[in-house]
Amino acid sequence: MKFADVAYFNLLWPVLGLAVFLVYAFRARALLLRKFAAVEVLGKILPAVRPGKQKLKAGLVLAGALFTVIALARPQWGYHWEDVHREGVDIVIAVDVSDSMLAQDVEPNRLERAKREITDLLQMLDGDRVGLIAFAGTAFLECPLTLDYAAMQVFLADLDTDLIPIKGTAISDAIDTAVKALEKSDRQSRAVILITDGEDHEGDPVKAAEDAKLQGVKVFPIGIGKLEGAPIPAADGSGFRKNRRGEVVVTKLDEPTLQKVALITGGTYVRSVSGDLDLEKIYAEGIKQRLETTELESSRQKRWEERFQWFLLLAILALGLEPMISERARRSAAAGRGIAAPVALLAILLALPHDAAALSLQEGEKAYEEERYADALEAFVAAQVEDPGNPDLTFNVGNAHFGMKNYEEAVKAFTDAYTKAEPPLREQCLYNIGNAMYRQGKLEEAINFYQQALDLEPSDEDAKHNLEFAREELKRRINEAKKRQEQQQQNQEQPQQNQEQQQDQQQNQQDGGQQQQGEDQQEDQEKQPEPQPGGEQTPPDEGKEPPEQDEQGEQQQANGDGEAGAEQAREMTQEEAERYLDAMQEDRSKLLEARRQRAGRPRRVEKDW
Repeated sequence: MKFADVAYFNLLWPVLGLAVFLVYAFRARALLLRKFAAVEVLGKILPAVRPGKQKLKAGLVLAGALFTVIALARPQWGYHWEDVHREGVDIVIAVDVSDSMLAQDVEPNRLERAKREITDLLQMLDGDRVGLIAFAGTAFLECPLTLDYAAMQVFLADLDTDLIPIKGTAISDAIDTAVKALEKSDRQSRAVILITDGEDHEGDPVKAAEDAKLQGVKVFPIGIGKLEGAPIPAADGSGFRKNRRGEVVVTKLDEPTLQKVALITGGTYVRSVSGDLDLEKIYAEGIKQRLETTELESSRQKRWEERFQWFLLLAILALGLEPMISERARRSAAAGRGIAAPVALLAILLALPHDAAALSLQEGEKAYEEERYADALEAFVAAQVEDPGNPDLTFNVGNAHFGMKNYEEAVKAFTDAYTKAEPPLREQCLYNIGNAMYRQGKLEEAINFYQQALDLEPSDEDAKHNLEFAREELKRRINEAKKRQEQQQQNQEQPQQNQEQQQDQQQNQQDGGQQQQGEDQQEDQEKQPEPQPGGEQTPPDEGKEPPEQDEQGEQQQANGDGEAGAEQAREMTQEEAERYLDAMQEDRSKLLEARRQRAGRPRRVEKDW
């Protein structure tokens, strides 16, 4: 004999406490009666009561409680062997752990959202094998294909951006690694769920998708993030990461790449949203419908026979027999009352749930119309307890949460109703989820759900109006974000422009000074008396200023030649004097040309003698 749920044996402590209380109550009652009157007097003033019957009734209550606890513990004895065949598909989940997954455009950040998506997916799996790959600049197989979902959770908890030292995002490596992990799987039951923001910096995801298609692997990408992007927090928490130019790095969701990967391999792309609708589309509508299940495991297991029914029957008999036993002398009337009371109580209990559910629903609808949303929620939940599978009640719970502005709870309720409802109500669930997303400022998610609602009901004018309104609002916010980014860029570039302008002004002042200096020197040269052809040349005046220091050697040589030429002119003919003056003028032209080149001025045509 064995018990399947031994934890229920903890309920034996209350049963033991009840036994101690009953023993104490009997003794205390007897002691008080002896103090009140003698035994002979008590027999006359009290109705005939049989203590043995009282103790029997207490014993039946204790026996009923004990048998109930044993039944809850599920006693089992005897067994048989059973062949167990487990069927499903093989799924490898590839998770992006690059630094861009720390962006907080989804709450709390992209990586944590991805881990929550995988946790919810594990609860939806129906006998499928699952593996885990982490990738950044390269990809590693963290957990091979397994049916042990608890082990998968252990590996999932260790995912972090520091797990892979090679930075970057290599989607192609992730797809290739996933294909290798699925090599031993049946060709018709291979799937890869790719959870990433789509920014690839290392390879060619499209080429990897084409290779995966040749291997019969379908890739189902889930995009994490928003189209307008978000900055990446710095590692030390001091702000956001910047590039080499000092600009804040903004990471954006690259949907076109992920859509191409899904299209090539025959998978489905969805963007991650709150709730499980994206997983429903990937798993229920995508993987389960497009892949063929195969036998994953076959084993022979020992099946124990359940025997809790016998103890449950004993508990019912004990508790049902206790009211029928009368502790008084007149047993016939007392027994009749004892039987009538439980029968009437049983009839009331059997009729109560239906009346209570209907009454709670009516009260909830009335409170909702009067905008008493808290009372409406309480009434709807009470009705839902009696009929938990009713999607209309779940939808009403979501409406009450929406009226109380509990938008996250409303989304959960609408999502739950969506999974149970038929198409007319499913469209209303999607529409209301879109409204809740809009109220939370999640415009992209709202647009996605409005579009899904229109896909189910194209004639919904309210959904069309809200879809266009949300799109315009998203465009306006994107434009405002771009303007703010441009303004920040201008503010960052303004100091650099001012510095460049100051440098240009200083350079212009230097060039102007050099130009003015060259022009002054030219004017000094031009002010010297021009030689007259055919006449005698006299030496320069002694009162002239000496030439500048950097041209002193050349000027002294020119002055020396001039003085010697003047002395020789008294003995030269006129033709010799003219040739001498021409030579002096050529030397002067070379000197001026050298000055202009040093001053950085363009060459001008010299005046002809």
